[in-house]
Amino acid sequence: MPSALAACAAARQSKFTALDALLWDAYKARSFDKDDTTDPDHAVRCWESPAGCPVVTAMAKSAQLDVARFTRDLAVCKPNVAQAASDMGRFGVGGIPGFFINGRAISGAVPFDVFQKVIDEELALASGRIKQGTRPAQYYQKWVIEKGLKAIEPVAQIPVAERPDPSIIPPRPTPTPVPRPARPMPDPAKTYTLAIDPLDATLGPADAKVTIIEATDYACPFCERVRGTLAQLQTKYGKDLRIVFKQLVVHPANAMPSALASCAAARQKKFAAMDALLWENFKTRSFDLDVPADPNLPDARAVRCWESSAGCPIVTAAAKTAKLDVARFKRDLVTCKANVDRAAADYAKLGVAAIPTFFINGRHLQGAQPVEAFERLIDDELALANERIKKGTKAASYYQQWVVDKGLKSLEPVAP
Repeated sequence: MPSALAACAAARQSKFTALDALLWDAYKARSFDKDDTTDPDHAVRCWESPAGCPVVTAMAKSAQLDVARFTRDLAVCKPNVAQAASDMGRFGVGGIPGFFINGRAISGAVPFDVFQKVIDEELALASGRIKQGTRPAQYYQKWVIEKGLKAIEPVAQIPVAERPDPSIIPPRPTPTPVPRPARPMPDPAKTYTLAIDPLDATLGPADAKVTIIEATDYACPFCERVRGTLAQLQTKYGKDLRIVFKQLVVHPANAMPSALASCAAARQKKFAAMDALLWENFKTRSFDLDVPADPNLPDARAVRCWESSAGCPIVTAAAKTAKLDVARFKRDLVTCKANVDRAAADYAKLGVAAIPTFFINGRHLQGAQPVEAFERLIDDELALANERIKKGTKAASYYQQWVVDKGLKSLEPVAP
């Protein structure tokens, strides 16, 4: 309940997206506010107690909300949550997740295709109605709120004589499982092409025999966890290993400014210093957020911080700490967006949608694996590189020749 109230309170300040991400991170860590049990005879819900709800309040601070207003809104949001429960009850919704897409019900975490089918149907219907004169701004109100059913339609009553014996419990039908289509993945035995931009954030020499490319972002707990493993590998393999960090931002509300900051720092040869500071910000959940829309302008929208005159204060403070040229850093935040977008497109060609993901001389490894999993692939690739270098390949051109030029450029099509 405290998290539900916090989401409502954040929405009242147009900061739902930022707080939503933090609430789910807290869920992963099983970090929840509890009742105030100072009086053992009378537990008090945290939003009603003087102590408040410290877990969600800390998130509100990280998301740069007006904390005093947020604390007040926790209490006043309770009727909103109760009203939502009542509304769901009228339609027989008793399990979660439950969805209504333009008023059409979907129950459960169904495959993507199920959502897509309903959305496409509703989009086609909406497009037709808008062509016939309905204004987009009024569409939901007119065609869903006003014309939709207000409750589940009553089920026809069965005459008493025909009703089943209540003492007999009929067997529950076995539900037919809905097959979830397998997401295509790179084959770990094959080599895939991922080109390296000269401006990519890199640790290790350009002529290293083994290159690890990591898909990562700065709001990913498992990406932070694997940093220690990568440090071990650097110590063990020394100049034979290069690590390239190509951002794949799957938490855009929180991680995009940090992704741009790492790119901008790399352009000034200060990536390592900035990287350490950005991960310290992650640990305290300190992220730059969008600049809210001006409520006095009817068509105003929130602006990404790097596109605003106010800038991105958190990563800019890190740039000052790392002794970067701050004026250049701010300019590069904007131009680095193209680099991040290009990396995302490269990953998409290879079916990469989760982080952390690694390509070790083009060979795929998924997740924050134990160090031994990395070592097996590195040792294989190092032996192969040594053999090829003995036969004439230059170390400085090894990655380009054997990975970029000869690797697969995309996932191979799956046989039907």
